[in-house]
Amino acid sequence: MLQKRQDVGRNQMTINIEPIHLER
Repeated sequence: MLQKRQDVGRNQMTINIEPIHLER
């Protein structure tokens, strides 16, 4: 369960970084 929670945090970080890369 702890591993899944870390995966969710990593996924949110990727989603936050993705829009910035798309705008550039």
